[in-house]
Amino acid sequence: MEKVFFSNSGAEANECAIKTARKWGAENKGAEYFNIVTLKGSFHGRTLATLAATVMGCLAGLLTGVLATKARIPAILSGILVQLALYSINLRVMDNKSNLALLRKPTVFRAVADLLGVSNAVSELIVGLFAVVLCGTLLWLFLRTEKGLATRATGGNPRMIRASGVNTDSTTILALMIANALIGLGGSLLAQQQGYSDVQMGVGAIVIGLASVVIGE
Repeated sequence: MEKVFFSNSGAEANECAIKTARKWGAENKGAEYFNIVTLKGSFHGRTLATLAATVMGCLAGLLTGVLATKARIPAILSGILVQLALYSINLRVMDNKSNLALLRKPTVFRAVADLLGVSNAVSELIVGLFAVVLCGTLLWLFLRTEKGLATRATGGNPRMIRASGVNTDSTTILALMIANALIGLGGSLLAQQQGYSDVQMGVGAIVIGLASVVIGE
């Protein structure tokens, strides 16, 4: 080994090693050298679950956008269909349990508390502010780009932006992917903050969505 990379703890070291190995394999061996063999129920880093939740939220937004734009299903119904479909996936992720305790599991908040030597309450405030500032900054920068302006215009006046030659389907899908990625990130942080995850979380949103469809019709 020619270089040494220092990390804060074994969890971060494990996580950095996984990311480095995947990057090296993809660049030197090809795209097929990308998988990591792990053990079910083992701990492989503090932030991998948070990143995975964000990515899965983005994919859920992609599916919602495809249903709304390509299948021409109303946007609210598309969101409800995807949310209901994710119910079984959530159960599988939670090891077929309706409620999963995270009290003894490593979390992002605990990692920040250990790193900075602060209490859990202070770490929750720090992580929350950091997530809001980071996501807000990235979103602000994106909305100032050409694609971001087209996305904003699609929400404001889709007929006008469509007449300008912009594919409103792609901008709609992009907007849903961004929104659902933020939802996935927020849900992951919420589960870690309250110390448990329940499969019934978000059921009220389905009821509100159905009521909105009925009222809209």
